[in-house]
Amino acid sequence: MQILKGITKLKSIISLLYGLYPLLWLRLFFGYYFKLKKSVNICLMAKLYCIAGCLFAIIFYYQIVVPLNYGTIGTIFYNMFMVVDIILNAICSLISEEDYVLEFSSNLAANLPGFKQTYALPYLMIFAACTLETISFACTGYGTYLVFDYYAFVYEFLACFYSRLTILYITDNYRKAVQYICKSVRDKLENESLDVTQKTEYSSDFVKVFIMLRQYLDSTTKFMRVKYLSVVMLWYLEMTLNVIMISLPSLLMEMAANYLDDLKRILVCEMVSNEDEEIGDVIDDALDYIDACSTNYAIWNDYPLNMNLILSFFDLCTSYLIALLQFLY
Repeated sequence: MQILKGITKLKSIISLLYGLYPLLWLRLFFGYYFKLKKSVNICLMAKLYCIAGCLFAIIFYYQIVVPLNYGTIGTIFYNMFMVVDIILNAICSLISEEDYVLEFSSNLAANLPGFKQTYALPYLMIFAACTLETISFACTGYGTYLVFDYYAFVYEFLACFYSRLTILYITDNYRKAVQYICKSVRDKLENESLDVTQKTEYSSDFVKVFIMLRQYLDSTTKFMRVKYLSVVMLWYLEMTLNVIMISLPSLLMEMAANYLDDLKRILVCEMVSNEDEEIGDVIDDALDYIDACSTNYAIWNDYPLNMNLILSFFDLCTSYLIALLQFLY
């Protein structure tokens, strides 16, 4: 009996920690509001807390990150992107109160009997973020950071990361709901004892349920588009910054190679115009050394890391960015 009671208590604890509302409460801790079933004063305090979180992110950025106490120019821009992302998502949560998330959940529960909503992916992302920060702390320690500054950096990173948990919840449950209704109608249609009328009825029911499910998803897209847009644009800016930082050495080496190529042309002209063998030998040695010690970088000794490759990469990313925005709108 004691074991059964213990198992029952454990299940009740897990049910309290695993679900949509625990996700929303976790997001509230990081400054993202949702409609509370509490008094007006408590709701007002929660909203003020979210606004204070935005102000904290801004103040922390200007007081700690910008003075270059702990980082480089890349750190400044990276943290700036995260602060903007946090503020945009906090504003969206204050405006929407995450009504679209709660409505999506209630619609699935009410109109898809037998369908069990999943929260595995958001919790997996929570675990991944916590693991990443734990590994980062174990590898670097506090270093030159003050204790408050370190935890502020962790808070900022997790706040930016956890802002997307509701998007993961909605899209993952939409995927699972589509899988559920497809499996249901497939099992019915594969029954050989059904006649044409019954199969037609099941197919018609599937269309109705799918249209209803799509309407549930469409009702969430107003604020999801804003979140997606902020995520995509900030990701693109972060990626641009990282690619520039990675490719700058290659570009500088390419510039050095261009200087050497110009010099090679001059040396070749001098060697052709002069008949002195001694000068010719010196110039020939110089040309051989320049060719042997090339300053060009290449991937697998075949694909040069030059401006054309970098511009092609940005062109590809921009094309996919435009395509993604077209899907969103």
